[in-house]
Amino acid sequence: MVSSVPPPAWLEADPEALRRALAEAKAASELPGPSMVDYLTDLARWLQERIFGALERMPWAGLPSFERITIYTALGGAGLAAVIVLSAAAGRWRKRRAAREALAGAVPLPAAPPPLFGDAGWWQRELERRLAEGRLRPALEAAWWWTARRLDPPGLDASWTTGDLLRESGAPRVRAPLRRLDRQLWGGGALRRDEVESVVAELGGAAP
Repeated sequence: MVSSVPPPAWLEADPEALRRALAEAKAASELPGPSMVDYLTDLARWLQERIFGALERMPWAGLPSFERITIYTALGGAGLAAVIVLSAAAGRWRKRRAAREALAGAVPLPAAPPPLFGDAGWWQRELERRLAEGRLRPALEAAWWWTARRLDPPGLDASWTTGDLLRESGAPRVRAPLRRLDRQLWGGGALRRDEVESVVAELGGAAP
């Protein structure tokens, strides 16, 4: 039985009323775009088509299956080795870069004060400390400054040599022990503790 009721008349909607209704319903007015999964799926499909298409055009495409599998396995191993080598190189590069950045950002330590700032008493304590620690060459340096500060000639400077000190101090009694100290300090050979203690004792008795 066919209905004789006519269809309802088509009326154009009021745009303003339609927008108000959508806003009240909090309905989305735009269609959602493709998700990241869709992008990755399309990318994987595209790569698969390109790779298989390239393999089909290779000269060995007509070889038996076993030989093709062997070739593909060798190619895959070479590719994996290349990836490992590149990853290792990238790791070393990142480490070197981090080391350079750490070195560039390091705050330099303040320089030690020049030895001239210590008086004779300070250098005597420093001499005893270095000897107790077994640091013989540093102990000889402290003995030189201990003697220089006791002589205390005018204009004493950190750049002075033993010759400068002897010339400006006018103390002939320290000449021989200071020359021995120089030979021990700058000779480059192995030092013996008893020799260092001997020259220190001689300097202690020679300087005023």
